[in-house]
Amino acid sequence: MFTSETIAAIATAPGPGAIGVVRVSGPTALDIARSVFRRRNFDPAHASSHRAVYGIAQDPISGERLDDCVLLIFRAPNSYTGEDSVELLCHGGPYLLRRVLAACLDAGARTAEPGEFTYRAFRNGRLDLAQAEAVADLIAARSDHALRAANRLMAGGLSEQIMPLRDDLHNAWATLEASIESDDENIEVDTQTVLRDLQQLAFRIEAMLSQASAGRSIRSGFTIAICGRPNVGKSTLFNALLRRRRALVADTPGTTRDTIDETTEIGGIAVTLVDTAGLRTPRSRVERDGVQMARDAADTSDGVLMVADIRRKPTEAEFTFAHQLGGRCIAWILNKADAASPSMIERSLARVRASHPNAPTIVASAASGLGLDRIEDAVAHHAIGPNVNPDAVVVTHERHVRALSDALRHMRDAIRAIRSGEPLDATAQDLREAGDALASIIGLTLQEDVIVRLFSRFCMGK
Repeated sequence: MFTSETIAAIATAPGPGAIGVVRVSGPTALDIARSVFRRRNFDPAHASSHRAVYGIAQDPISGERLDDCVLLIFRAPNSYTGEDSVELLCHGGPYLLRRVLAACLDAGARTAEPGEFTYRAFRNGRLDLAQAEAVADLIAARSDHALRAANRLMAGGLSEQIMPLRDDLHNAWATLEASIESDDENIEVDTQTVLRDLQQLAFRIEAMLSQASAGRSIRSGFTIAICGRPNVGKSTLFNALLRRRRALVADTPGTTRDTIDETTEIGGIAVTLVDTAGLRTPRSRVERDGVQMARDAADTSDGVLMVADIRRKPTEAEFTFAHQLGGRCIAWILNKADAASPSMIERSLARVRASHPNAPTIVASAASGLGLDRIEDAVAHHAIGPNVNPDAVVVTHERHVRALSDALRHMRDAIRAIRSGEPLDATAQDLREAGDALASIIGLTLQEDVIVRLFSRFCMGK
C-alpha cells in the first residue's frame, strides 16, 4: 500500500441501490474531482472542506455526462484518511458506479486495495489499530451488543485501558533498567514496590481476559443446538425463539431429518439456533444420518438446549447425552407444560434435578410461549456470563486476547524472577516484551506486513 498515490473505490455494497458512493483519497484527490465533476463556476481544487455541492459526474476523456451527483469535499487533515478526500454520491446502479469509478481512474487514481482507506487513517494517526479494527466490526455487527461494543472500540475505549497499563509497565521497566545501567553500586531498587506494582498490573490484565469469552460471543455471535428425543417440541421451540415459523412442525415423530439453522437476536446477542433430528435408535439410513448430524451439531455448538416432554420420563440415554455436554448444557427445557398436570410437572422436575443438579431446569410450553422469557435469559446468561457488563469495554478480538495473554505471561515470569532473586536484566527483558505485547494491540510494535494483512481483510472501499 503506497500512501503517496491517490486511490479510488466504490464504497457502497454491491448490487443496485438508491445511492452509491465512489470514494477518492490522496494528494491529487481534488484535481481528480476537477476532472470528473462539473458545475458552472465551481472548482473543487479551491473549495473549502466539508462542503457538499450538486453537479454532474462526467467522463474526463470524452466529456460524456454520466450522472447527476453530489460531491463531498474533505481537506487534509480533517478527513477520514487524514488526506485530501472526495466522495461522489451518485445513483446506486452497479454499472453506473463502475463508470464513475473508471472516470476517477482515468483521471489519475488507482484502484484501492481492500481496507486501504482505513489503513491510511491508521498511518496518518486518525485511528490506532484497535480503533481501525472496530470499523470492520461496525460493518459486521449483527446484534445490539455487537454494535455497541464496536462503537466503544471505535471511540478508543480499549486503547484508553491499554495505554495506562503500558505506561505503568514501562515505569517499572525503567526503574530496573536505571539500576542495571548505573555505575553506582549504592543505588538499590525497591524490588518490593516493583513487585507490588506488577501484581496489580497482572490483576488488571487478568480481569480483562476473564471477559474475553463474553467478548467473543458479543462480536461473533453464539451457536445453540436444540436437542432431545423425537416429538418433544424441538422445532416448535426453534420457531418460538425465532418468532416465526421456520421449521416444519408435525405430531409425527422424526419429522426433522436434517439440521436447520437460523440467526436471531436474544438478549442483545446474535444467536444461531440449530434445530436437530430427534435422538433415538435410527430406523433408516436417512434417520441415522440425521441423528449423527444432531450429535455433530451438539459437539460443535457453544451451548445446547436439552428439550424433554414434561409428561414423559427422560431415558438414561437422554441423561447420558446431557452429562456428556458438561458445562455446555444451557438448560433442560421441560416442554409441553400446558398439557401436563401439576403432579406430572413436579415428578419431571424431580427426575431431572436428581440426575442433572447443576443444569437449570425450565418448565415451558413452546406452543403457548410459557417460559420463553426464562429460556432467553438462560441463553444470554450462558453466552456472556453473570458478571459481564455488556455496556463496558470488553475484549472482543482474538488478536487482542493473544497480546494480553503474552503480556501477562511475561509479567508473571518477571514476578517469579523478582521473588526468586534472579538477575534484574532478565526481569527487565520480560517487562520490555510485556510492554511490546500491549503496544501491539494499538499497532505500535507490530511489523508492517502483519498490519497490512489485518487491513486486507476489510471490504473494498473501506
